[in-house]
Amino acid sequence: MLGVGCRVRHTNDADAKGTVRYIGPVEGRQGQWIGVEWDDRARGRHDGCVDGRRYFTCGRSAATFVRPSRLSPGITFVDALRRKYASGPAAKGAPAPEPGSGLEVEFVGEADVLAKQSQLHQLACVSVRASNVARVDDDIGQQCPSLIEVDLEDTLLDDWEHIARVTRQVPGIRELRLSKNALPSTIPPMGDAFARLEVLMLNAVDSAWTLILSLTGANCLPNLRELFLCDNAIDDAALASGGPLHHLPRLRKLDLSSNLISDWNQLHCLTDLPSLTDLCLDRNRLAQIPVDSRVTFPNLDTLSIFRNGFASIESFAGLLTATPALVSLRTNGNPFEDVVGIRVARSQFIGLLPRLTTLNRSEIGYRERQDAEIAFVQQAVLPGSTRHSALSTKYDIAPKPKPMPAATKTLQLTFRCVPPTSNTASNAATKNILPSMTVHLIAQLCRRLFGLKPSDPIDLYYQSAASSSSSSGPDRVLLDDPRQAIATYGICGPGDIIAHLHPGHCPK
Repeated sequence: MLGVGCRVRHTNDADAKGTVRYIGPVEGRQGQWIGVEWDDRARGRHDGCVDGRRYFTCGRSAATFVRPSRLSPGITFVDALRRKYASGPAAKGAPAPEPGSGLEVEFVGEADVLAKQSQLHQLACVSVRASNVARVDDDIGQQCPSLIEVDLEDTLLDDWEHIARVTRQVPGIRELRLSKNALPSTIPPMGDAFARLEVLMLNAVDSAWTLILSLTGANCLPNLRELFLCDNAIDDAALASGGPLHHLPRLRKLDLSSNLISDWNQLHCLTDLPSLTDLCLDRNRLAQIPVDSRVTFPNLDTLSIFRNGFASIESFAGLLTATPALVSLRTNGNPFEDVVGIRVARSQFIGLLPRLTTLNRSEIGYRERQDAEIAFVQQAVLPGSTRHSALSTKYDIAPKPKPMPAATKTLQLTFRCVPPTSNTASNAATKNILPSMTVHLIAQLCRRLFGLKPSDPIDLYYQSAASSSSSSGPDRVLLDDPRQAIATYGICGPGDIIAHLHPGHCPK
């Protein structure tokens, strides 16, 4: 039954949720109407006043009048569980045969599954997501005493007392999902209602940052291990004005994806989390981690900054001091990769972070790390940094001189083919080359000079003239990214470009 104060959902739009503010006639219209204040104010047209007459009062442009038949009323938590888990043979789950196939599909064990689900007191993990749950039964502890994980995402709940009733009466609950609910920003005293929670999800909840500060300030979440605050429009101002996030001594994972954070220094409010090891900042607006930042996470071993605004390796330089224990990093989707290419970006990250074992969900091998660290020095990545100095000492090598601008000087390079081919009069040719030429164009030039086919596989190396006469032997740099200009490899000439033919592909 619909009544003033009831929570409702529009039958034709599952995202339209609201609260009944008026039931009765509307002047100039026939029949009965329901005045609804919508959770999303963009759906409304007025504040309860229509044609000069006020029927109720609510937020500006947050309300409309709707026919009763277009609204679905709220139900209790236990009613929702019965509809989903105790509906007998009508319960979903058995696979359907292809139309016209003539096959009979049997859901093996269906009877046992349905029998167990129908016993609400045996249920441990339940989801009533996107249902019309608006109230929690007074006897929930007797009806469902075995609950451990409860998903209440996108329901009609808007009362903290009802949410607390679930966890108070069923003390075994460890995971609670409350995302996409219109929860009040002011929380009454919760006592120990959430003291045993280990996982809490508050994604897409208005004032979520204020809510979590209130809960943690009152020490309501002492056992929380994982906290999800995604898609909440949390910005730098919110982080700066709310004070530190504390009283979460066991929190290991914090997910702040899809927010509006742009200043790494504002993450200072998270540095009072002693057990934090996993931080997710995907889809924010971060563009730099300052080298001199005082925001450090000494125990953080996993960081994800997917799709932010980092545009150069310099913008990541602060990671070395901000996250000294980092072993797993995700950086896909940042402009940096578009500038230098995925392979070069990966190499530079590996060179920068000595303890990194996984990058963008791909493990880093011993040889890959060694090659990346050598390239970090040879290509003068972050020259003058402590990491660059440490690697220079480790491998006893000096960086390649920086290339001159392409517009002011060409490079005199001698091209050689190894092993020699019989397709040309000479297996060496000297050319003046622009530093801006890509490795791909250099490869094409080598094929023309030495009569190689496009299908002949070659590896390109640069060997400086100084290296060729070194007592320790020549030092070659692999030109491994076709899209990169040769200048990015520290080539400033004179020297040799060596086209190394793969075994078994030597033209006769």
